[in-house]
Amino acid sequence: MTARPTLSLGPLLYLWSGEEWRDFYLRIADEAPVDAVTIGEVVCSKRLHFMAPYVGEVVERLTRAGKEVRLGSLISVTLERESAATRGLAEGATLPVEANDLSAIALLAGRP
Repeated sequence: MTARPTLSLGPLLYLWSGEEWRDFYLRIADEAPVDAVTIGEVVCSKRLHFMAPYVGEVVERLTRAGKEVRLGSLISVTLERESAATRGLAEGATLPVEANDLSAIALLAGRP
């Protein structure tokens, strides 16, 4: 038996407004032939507030479209606010989390 290849979309790396961010992922849900989507701010903690109001809507739409949704953590945790964001993600996430920093790996031990 041969496994079917899957296609994943990584998180956006660009600074877009919250509305642009949301609209991009809503189009992915409706139009893109991807199996899995990782969402979240991975580049800069100062940008977290742009997407925060839209995360629930995006997750719901992607899930309804049959996509596997993952949350991405920051790639370089150096400040207390970044540590707090990473802890919050690890403690509150109900979805699989992509650990992009060693601090996230420790916090996510035993989780998918």
